[in-house]
Amino acid sequence: MKKSICSFIVAASLGTTLSMLSSCGSPTEIDYYTSEIASVEDGATVTLNSGLRVKLCGLNPQDTYCKEQLEKYIGEEIELMHDSQLEESFVEMDATVHAYAQLTSSGTDIVRHILSSAGERGFYTASVNDSLESYSNIFKKRRLDLDDEQMCSMLRACSMLVFGTDGNQQWVGTAFFISKDGLALSCNHVINHGTITKVCISNSKGEINLEQGYSVNSIAHADKELDYVAFYVNLDDEARRNLKFMPLAKNMPSGGAKIGVMGNPLGQKSLLMSYSSGTVSGYRPEIGKIQINAPITHGFSGGPVCNSHGEIVGIAQGGFETENSGTIANLNFAVDIQLVREWLDENNKAYAGK
Repeated sequence: MKKSICSFIVAASLGTTLSMLSSCGSPTEIDYYTSEIASVEDGATVTLNSGLRVKLCGLNPQDTYCKEQLEKYIGEEIELMHDSQLEESFVEMDATVHAYAQLTSSGTDIVRHILSSAGERGFYTASVNDSLESYSNIFKKRRLDLDDEQMCSMLRACSMLVFGTDGNQQWVGTAFFISKDGLALSCNHVINHGTITKVCISNSKGEINLEQGYSVNSIAHADKELDYVAFYVNLDDEARRNLKFMPLAKNMPSGGAKIGVMGNPLGQKSLLMSYSSGTVSGYRPEIGKIQINAPITHGFSGGPVCNSHGEIVGIAQGGFETENSGTIANLNFAVDIQLVREWLDENNKAYAGK
């Protein structure tokens, strides 16, 4: 009996939200306060669009590397959290506070990301009461625990619809962003099956402007055996400002873990950016795949598979197919994102969750 993983692309015939503050003068706690970074003063200090001045705990204000890295986040919305030993609040918008910060778009911890290059020795203890161990625990405790509605919204916001042709027929698939530089992931059979005519980006509601298409800039890496591809999208200024992306998980999901998947089933306009949920059935290391029971079908190929913490654990690939029985329902597979991370890290590629 012939068995194979059926690729899930579909073929068809040719044819910033700012936190609102009360003006009554009552203190505002910094925890979970959000605003965009307007400017960078030094290696540890940023000013937000709201006027609030934030000294980021753990960073050295005299460090030019830290300043250069912070400047990359200008225009990004961040969420604040206080030092575990010092609860801060503010009344006036021109106040100065000490806080940790993470990107609201991806959950990336800014300090941890910057210090990943410098290592633990780069942790600046003079600006924080927490020890490095305590600091690490803060963000472990803050891991998201998303429901299906939240997972669906996040997956839609980072995903795109892929149109391609081999000259005889057209197909559609899915891809998703993993960095602010326009780096995206999909299945190799989606991107390299023929010529990609355009990709169309979704918003958090699953709305796509089919007339606004973007082209593939370059293929960073294609792995035919594992069936994944990393590529860059040509984006205009507006698309870059509004770009959403999701972090890659650092650990393999355990069996039974909840997952959500985004895709474009059947290529029909009314079914674009469809969400499916399920659990991890198991890990199949012999093929580098995660087995999932989330219902997916043609058009889901290349779509993001995330866990309940809002982290990408896999790339939707296809279902289990036999010669006599066809595709078996809810016996599906995703490319293990840990194998993708290995290549990204070896080649020093920037991505969320690094």
